[in-house]
Amino acid sequence: MRLLRLATFVAILGFGLLISPTTPLDAKPKPVHAFKVQARHPRAVVTRFANTAIASNAAAYLRRAGWTVKVKPTRFGATTSARIPRWRTGGVYSNAALANFFAAKARASGLQARVVQVK
Repeated sequence: MRLLRLATFVAILGFGLLISPTTPLDAKPKPVHAFKVQARHPRAVVTRFANTAIASNAAAYLRRAGWTVKVKPTRFGATTSARIPRWRTGGVYSNAALANFFAAKARASGLQARVVQVK
């Protein structure tokens, strides 16, 4: 019984030494970086619709998504002209590789994208 207690004590002490910090207590923590993925679409995307009501519904959907939209009635229906003139933040990531991955996805969907380091 005494040997079992001694073995348990040694095991706990050894485990405590394994998880002890390897850096001194006065060491500075590593700086945390943040990367913003921003996107825009400066060129106008023109879409034709059968009537003005459908074009207005599409324009409302695009406005909720952050687009600037103009609806213009034409002789055969209506057209919408939509664009994102300013840079909009799509996400903030702590890893540069992850931020570049999402920027590449934004570029693949037809947007201009950039990664900006915040901190």
